[in-house]
Amino acid sequence: MNRRWVDQGILAIETPPGIAKTKQKDSQQRSPENNEWIDGVILQTEPLDDAILFRFLLFMQRQRRDGKAIFLPDHPMASALSAAYMIGSGLSLEQAESKLASLGLPQIIPEHRKILSESEAALHSLFPPEGQAFLDLIAIMKRLRNECPWDRQQTHKSLMKYLLEESWELADAAAKNDALALCKELGDVLLQVVFHAVIAEEMGEFQIMEVVEGINEKLVRRHPHVYGERNQLSPSGVEQQWERIKGLEKRPPDELYRRYMPALARAERIQEVASHQGLDWADPAGVLQKIEEEVNELRQAVGENNGVGEELGDLFFTLVNLSRFLHYNPEELLHQATDKFLGRYQLVLERLQETGLSSESITTDQLDEIWNEIKKNES
Repeated sequence: MNRRWVDQGILAIETPPGIAKTKQKDSQQRSPENNEWIDGVILQTEPLDDAILFRFLLFMQRQRRDGKAIFLPDHPMASALSAAYMIGSGLSLEQAESKLASLGLPQIIPEHRKILSESEAALHSLFPPEGQAFLDLIAIMKRLRNECPWDRQQTHKSLMKYLLEESWELADAAAKNDALALCKELGDVLLQVVFHAVIAEEMGEFQIMEVVEGINEKLVRRHPHVYGERNQLSPSGVEQQWERIKGLEKRPPDELYRRYMPALARAERIQEVASHQGLDWADPAGVLQKIEEEVNELRQAVGENNGVGEELGDLFFTLVNLSRFLHYNPEELLHQATDKFLGRYQLVLERLQETGLSSESITTDQLDEIWNEIKKNES
């Protein structure tokens, strides 16, 4: 099927399989309700008027927000609606017509062109220029710093707990594969980034665009296989190249210590850095042998009541190394194990309530029996 994409897979001109070409029964009815929208497919409707035009643009906004494609029948009105979308995305009517011609689509009929010309300014307002929403966020944050006593009181240090909290909520949304929550939490993290940048600008330290320009420059510099001589690298090759380039850059002398990170993530990251320098195990068997050594040393320390904390730390560090080597996220594994424990614990409490027993009156053997029964029922 000949599919003509108008905008990077979002808008296509065609009639998808299984969708019959239909027309309005009564072309005199000009109410927006006469449009038919089925699963992102726009069926033929005529005549075009400004109500239909703007309903289509609002529908476009929802579809684009949800990451869904939009299909238009191969029909003269498709040209007008496609042009409306392109105008809303920032093109002029003339530029939209030129792009339609390059795609081999029919010309916009005079009646439709007149409606588009009269609605051009309003169409631009429906889809703000790319980046405008980000500029609006900066402006809102600056106003809040001036007019809201709580926002005005905040500092880089006082905001840090919110940045960490929002980052963990973002990680939770990603772990649950919840796209709507992910979108919301990304916004919350972005707010923290802008908040810090606005404070820095007030203090004369730097501006938000310096933050953006800095990361743009770094991404280009650390991807020479894309922006320089194009080389084919594996994902692990890209990681090694990234660390090698990073090693050539001037960085704070204490950066490697990363004391600001949670302990599990810090251990994993430092082990990754060491691995890129060749300091790593040859296979999982070596890590497992090291774990056995650490367990024996811990057992000895417990027996002698000497150095127990240090040996526990060594064991934790080696377990993180094993999870990294086997490509598991230790933080996520511990979350999963904790969730599993909480689920079983909740079932134990329910069982105690059903039998009229309490945690004070039940014996350890009885608790173990209930616990093992719950584990058995899981399999």
